[in-house]
Amino acid sequence: MSANDAAPSFLLARFASFYEEVAQIKLAILKGGLVKLLQPENPHGEMAAHEMTERIAHRLLTVLDRQSRDVQAAATGAELEAYRRARYAMVALADEIFILELHWPGAEHWPEHLLEYTVERSRIAGRRFFTLVEDLMGAGERTALDADLASVLLLAMQLGFQGMYRGPEGRHKLREYRARLYPLASGRRLGAVDAQAFPQAYDYTVVSDRDNTRIALAPWLRAVAYGALGYLVLSSLVWLLLTWSLLDAIGGAI
Repeated sequence: MSANDAAPSFLLARFASFYEEVAQIKLAILKGGLVKLLQPENPHGEMAAHEMTERIAHRLLTVLDRQSRDVQAAATGAELEAYRRARYAMVALADEIFILELHWPGAEHWPEHLLEYTVERSRIAGRRFFTLVEDLMGAGERTALDADLASVLLLAMQLGFQGMYRGPEGRHKLREYRARLYPLASGRRLGAVDAQAFPQAYDYTVVSDRDNTRIALAPWLRAVAYGALGYLVLSSLVWLLLTWSLLDAIGGAI
């Protein structure tokens, strides 16, 4: 299978699976249910902050290990390289969330269990993430796999990754990067003028009120973004984050 023939959701499916786990943990932290999530056999017991951090890191690495095995078993060389880049975006986002975004006792211990270091043996995600963007946008002929990776990088930024541009001074640069990723993620540079960036989103439907609560979390939708739980993803219906609503919101912001 060539890069042009790669499944359009090859990378996004794995990003969704990983972020689903991150979101479940985020919700547990915000609702005071982290011990119950990590230690269901003793939900009212005590757990030291460093142990919480270690267990969370282990849960997330388990997801990545499973993905890596699956990809290595069936992917082409191009797909494997693209997955490694997408995986880097995943760990960069998660590390920022658990160190900088959430106010919880484990934040100070997270650098000891940095996912980036465990996976890549580096601590430069604040810069390297944007190097990945530059490399992708500087490529010659664009493929469906490139569009898939652009979607992952764009979504990681929409979900909060800021890296070296964190803070008011970097907002313009972040908008600039999103503006550059948007056309490729939406398929506009692959000859599909009317294409949706995330067509796989339309393969999923909401079947219950519970599902509706789970998808009310898109951080770029203002009514939800500033809600207490609005930015959390709680199920595989994360695909609904990847619909035209996302693209319209991003397009309006850039």
